[in-house]
Amino acid sequence: MREESSMNEPDAKPFSTIPLTTALVSSKLRHELQHIWNVARRQDGVAPEAPADECGAENAVDVPPFKVGTMEMYRRFPKQYDLLMRRHDCRAVQEYLDSLVSSLQQPPPASDDEEKRVAAVDAKRGVRVADFGCGTGRIASMLCRHPAVSAVYCYDSETPMLRECLTNVVRSVAETRRETCGVCICPRATARIEGNDEDANVNTLDTSAAAVCVGSTGATAQSPGAVLLCARPVSFGDVQSGFLSTHPSCHLVVCAWSLSYVMRAQWGGDRWHAAVDATLAALIGLLDTSGAAALVIIETLGTDSIEPRRNNTLPQRLEAEYGFEQRWVRTDYKFRDTAEAVALTRFFFGESMARRMAEEERTVLPECTGIWTRWRR
Repeated sequence: MREESSMNEPDAKPFSTIPLTTALVSSKLRHELQHIWNVARRQDGVAPEAPADECGAENAVDVPPFKVGTMEMYRRFPKQYDLLMRRHDCRAVQEYLDSLVSSLQQPPPASDDEEKRVAAVDAKRGVRVADFGCGTGRIASMLCRHPAVSAVYCYDSETPMLRECLTNVVRSVAETRRETCGVCICPRATARIEGNDEDANVNTLDTSAAAVCVGSTGATAQSPGAVLLCARPVSFGDVQSGFLSTHPSCHLVVCAWSLSYVMRAQWGGDRWHAAVDATLAALIGLLDTSGAAALVIIETLGTDSIEPRRNNTLPQRLEAEYGFEQRWVRTDYKFRDTAEAVALTRFFFGESMARRMAEEERTVLPECTGIWTRWRR
């Protein structure tokens, strides 16, 4: 990895205008994050699935009575989008990702040297994860629950979504990671050199600039067990143009419900191949090389269907050209009542879907989701 000073080199200049994570954290948001942490930590044992504060916030969300365009939704209605995501039952996705993190936690094979072999067996590998097209943090909130995850990098082009992501990740850690003292929200993810450390892959987040730490009194980025978090407005165009060249390597990289947008943005003949290939090359290049690492792509295989029914060219390319392994799971939307089902499906899917939900008085919208995994061993 390059040293931090390389961020000022000519090839990195276009990315210097991308806001740092800490630019997203206003004084108000910082206090909200600390309040979320305090409420979660006041609970005895495991926090309830829906704390009173969270339920109140959900009830206060005003969902527009019409379908909202994708970009307008991400920029103007992040809380409404996040409410829909809370109804998306992705437990099967979480279980799979959890199993991946557990396997990636294992340290690299030890050398023949006995002292190093014993140290490797005793070591617990801190897993660094990245979520591209993170939205409001659905995947990041799943990943950060695992006790092995030490650093989380979240990237999305829309700042309003990232603010919701920060909130959701902090809440998730506070509720489930009782061994942690806090979440350190760091400005950027860049390589840093500390002493004579021989393993550059231990680099996590740049903490040289002022970081915002949420959690127990006195928690810092250097505190044992602190989860490091970075969330910046980075587009897939930035990824394709070399943004990740100074990024620390990751053990797990996830791109969920996002790569298809890259494809559609360049649709026409084979034009999308170049955009998708450039994105995949950058994400694959981000994978750690000291041991096992994995890239996971997640895409919808059919909404309002109990079996996969989408079979477009993107999955075919992932499998044929890159050797991804494919599986599928159910990820149904489960609403509180028919009224909520109608409102949220109209907001996201449109009037036709909402009408079906209303006529059949449904509270469940079935969906199938594909998961593609490419290992680096």
